[in-house]
Amino acid sequence: VEVKTPEEPRCRRSASAMMSALAAHPAPATRVLAALIPTVCDLYLSSGTAYVTRQSECLSILLDAVLASSALLLYLQKDGAKAVHPAKEYADRLLELASSAAMLTGSGEGSARQQGAGLQLLCELASRDDLLDEDKCKKAIAMITDALLAAKDDATRTGCKELILRLTSASPHVLSVTLPLLLKEFEDKASAASSPSDAACEQLSEAIAGICAVSTPALNAQVLPVLLRMAQPSAPTATPRIVLALGCLKMMLTGPSKGSDERAAILAATLTESVVVPFCTALKSSPPPKGTVQAVVGLSDEILRVLPDAAEHVKFATGILDLVATPEWLSAAGSSTSAHERKSAGSAVGALDAIVIGVLVHSWPSALKGRCAALLDAMLPLALLEAKEAAADAGADLYGKAVGSLANKLDEAEVPRLVQDIIEAKVMPVAKDPASSAAGCRVLGWFTKALLIRGHKEGSEQLEKLFTLLSDQNSTIASGAVKGYEILSGAGALTKAEHCAEKPLWRQKLFVKELARMTKHYREVPSERKGNFLAALALVMAHTPSEALSLQLQSIVPLLVQAVSADTVSVKLAALELLESFVRPVVEDAPSAANEVIPALLEGQVSTLVPSLVSCALLKDKGTLQVRCLALSTLALLPPVLDYHKLYPFRRQVTTDLEAALSDRKRCIRVRAAACRNVWFILSSS
Repeated sequence: VEVKTPEEPRCRRSASAMMSALAAHPAPATRVLAALIPTVCDLYLSSGTAYVTRQSECLSILLDAVLASSALLLYLQKDGAKAVHPAKEYADRLLELASSAAMLTGSGEGSARQQGAGLQLLCELASRDDLLDEDKCKKAIAMITDALLAAKDDATRTGCKELILRLTSASPHVLSVTLPLLLKEFEDKASAASSPSDAACEQLSEAIAGICAVSTPALNAQVLPVLLRMAQPSAPTATPRIVLALGCLKMMLTGPSKGSDERAAILAATLTESVVVPFCTALKSSPPPKGTVQAVVGLSDEILRVLPDAAEHVKFATGILDLVATPEWLSAAGSSTSAHERKSAGSAVGALDAIVIGVLVHSWPSALKGRCAALLDAMLPLALLEAKEAAADAGADLYGKAVGSLANKLDEAEVPRLVQDIIEAKVMPVAKDPASSAAGCRVLGWFTKALLIRGHKEGSEQLEKLFTLLSDQNSTIASGAVKGYEILSGAGALTKAEHCAEKPLWRQKLFVKELARMTKHYREVPSERKGNFLAALALVMAHTPSEALSLQLQSIVPLLVQAVSADTVSVKLAALELLESFVRPVVEDAPSAANEVIPALLEGQVSTLVPSLVSCALLKDKGTLQVRCLALSTLALLPPVLDYHKLYPFRRQVTTDLEAALSDRKRCIRVRAAACRNVWFILSSS
């Protein structure tokens, strides 16, 4: 078999045939190995640096030979028979070649590929104690570790990290060789980092966390002392180091195999005592180091997520609430005059609020038993203030999410008090006031969602109140109710992942109910009031499962086409996302229940749809980038779906108007506009 030019496909096929012979039986294996490995090793050495591709292929063939030999060994060892690894006599030479390739430092794709092939061969040799002795195995592991530490690009770092994680479960030497080197490098890089988002440190964190996921003793004895020392504030410039250390500690809890509940509980207890509690205590006397709040809150949230609904979870949650949510804090929260100021960067009060809210949102209901009422009373004024300031506050709905979570986890017996003393007495007057309707409806949306998803009968009652506000003749109040529907139908909040009670079909039931009555009111009310019903319905449909939507397409599609022309960006976005999700499967011939009816439904809406999409594509307002991208994508999908004679009258308008988008400052717009114009330029009757 010719193997002197392994980069050629013919020779690669020959090599594959040899691997089959190698793994098949000891007799051909002995002859193939004796001919193959020395030949390929000599070819690698004689090729020189000018033949990088050939050298990479040589290493790949050698790796395949080792893997095939390992497969043969399993056959030889069946029924308990003793056998020597077929490739053992060549292990030293393979180690020499792999080591030389693994330590390459040249630039370029060829050198990176050759280094990667050498590292993979090293990993396979080091993972088998029947090929290398202990010292040589440690040498191979050390080389892979050095390659990770010396890597200059993310691709090499990622590849080395994955090899180390593979070796962690295959070789005990990773703990003694790799882990100390990684810890030292991580500490040095984190201390010198200028930003908490250092890519090299993140890769090191993942490698350390992966090793610790396999070995609890290594975590306790080697890693935790170093990371806990790094997490202690020592100077104002230590913020990146603290954040990176906390991020690595968080990965310990979210690692690829985080282990048993007992291990998670022990780790959580250590982190609570050494990090979270001292941080919360320090906040009572001084502002937090800049940038550390989110890291500590993320660590606290992850502890609550991994701990089961048992004594450890309750102990952690109640411990933090006892420390932070004191009577003084509750009183100050209830009398605040600005939610924005409390959440401002560097504020100790805002940091305490973030920690408390994280506990409220991520705790099991059992951990909040007996506390929900007092916390609701404290959080409600802040939620209303936050909703009023939402337009100027980038961190909107932090307190709103907290009151929603509390309402969802509230004891059954306390729900009547929630409705009477909080919703009726405090929220509804704000929602009915035109001056503050939007704020009141946002908070009402949180309460409605909290009760509706848990299946409580009061959820339907609060939904009726929200719909009544939507139907109000005062346009300001009705527009505010649309904000409530936006909160109610939004995704990513009050979910099972946050230990909320969530019925499986609540979105489908909400959609069916609201579609019927909103469509009815949309047809009956004057034209100036139609927009609010259209906007609210588009928001409800945005997160409704597609299976439920496909059953009502004849009613939905005309409304979505009109919603594309709505004044509100969020409504445009919801309508465009749905339209694109209906049209794309038709173009790609993907299986969908809507494929057969969508073209017919859209043909009757072309005269409205195409100009609306062009108008959306040319928007210049802030915050409309996603709308513009979706409009261009949807516009480009229409020609393959609809008949030529329906679209041709709009060809000139589309190609001419979109010319302005070709010089847009956003590259994503320029690319989509060019692709869309090309599709419309070649529009033909074929």
